[in-house]
Amino acid sequence: VVKNTDLQKFCVILADTYALYGKECPDGVKRIWWEALKNFDLADVSGALSRHIRNADTGQFIPKPADVVKAIEGGGDSRALIAWTDVDRTVRTRGPYMSVVFDDPLIHLVIAEMGGWVTLCQKSTIDEWPFVQKDFVTRYRGYVNHPPASYPRCLIGLTDADHQRRGLPSPRPPILVGSPDRARQIYAQGEGPMLALRHTPDKPQVEP
Repeated sequence: VVKNTDLQKFCVILADTYALYGKECPDGVKRIWWEALKNFDLADVSGALSRHIRNADTGQFIPKPADVVKAIEGGGDSRALIAWTDVDRTVRTRGPYMSVVFDDPLIHLVIAEMGGWVTLCQKSTIDEWPFVQKDFVTRYRGYVNHPPASYPRCLIGLTDADHQRRGLPSPRPPILVGSPDRARQIYAQGEGPMLALRHTPDKPQVEP
């Protein structure tokens, strides 16, 4: 994740990019760029800008934040398939019992719309799974260009759901899937109550 200490370097890279096109980048425009890209690694942003500049079809035009995001993450179709790969692997390796936090908030939103983590895991049969995949990919793709303002912070598993019903604390933090730092950020910024834990309260950890 791009940290505040990277802001100066970010602005230098952006100013150099604009200068290549014979333009200046005002401070207000730099702030817009920063807000759009601050959650990406600085090296990824720099690499995406370099690829845009070298692109024979688009390199003649000054880039926009959306161009950088697309270069880093891919288009809607590829992002949806990558997200599904993470979901499919986690369903098969972790199952419905543990709560999970992905490093992509759109995954949380789509799975919540599809009935939640437990419901999704219960559909992982040979007959149903291809239709579940198609449903997930279609929903995810629809959110790529129109991301929501909020999303669930955590996908609750059977164990935590049972503990919540009985008023008991969760026995362990949720599993983090993907980038641990990004997943922790998703957990902190999402909506819904944080899990009341017996140890390290409100701080999910990576499954060992």
